[in-house]
Amino acid sequence: MKCFATAFFAFICTCMLCFSQPAFADDQCIDYAKPLATTARLLAKSIAATTEALVALNKRANANDITSFNDFVESAQERSEEMVETLNEQQERIMERAESTTDYTLCKKDLQDEIDTLKESTAKAQKLLIELKDSIKDLLDELKGAFFG
Repeated sequence: MKCFATAFFAFICTCMLCFSQPAFADDQCIDYAKPLATTARLLAKSIAATTEALVALNKRANANDITSFNDFVESAQERSEEMVETLNEQQERIMERAESTTDYTLCKKDLQDEIDTLKESTAKAQKLLIELKDSIKDLLDELKGAFFG
């Protein structure tokens, strides 16, 4: 009877260990994916905020009869919206894939293509942010010239 109880207890412990292991691996995968998703989300927010600043400055410039930036601002706004949408989709995909994977090793392999895609998007987003920043600077210089010219 004692042998049976010991074997039954070992079986129960083994089952508990087997059921708890995938949850642990899933948590590791989510911890691995969170910084990637956060990067995409923060880039999207930065682009959106910078674009809003550019649009607000352009409205101010239009009020002062400076319309030379209108076409650029419109195209920049469209490109920014597309980039924000792309980055938000990537963030969602990364977290969905991380939450659906129960093995940490598979998670890292599974997310590798998302990492590569995020690197490409990050490079494009960085170029867009630099372009937006330069445009804001040029627009401010134009406004400064109109006020103090």
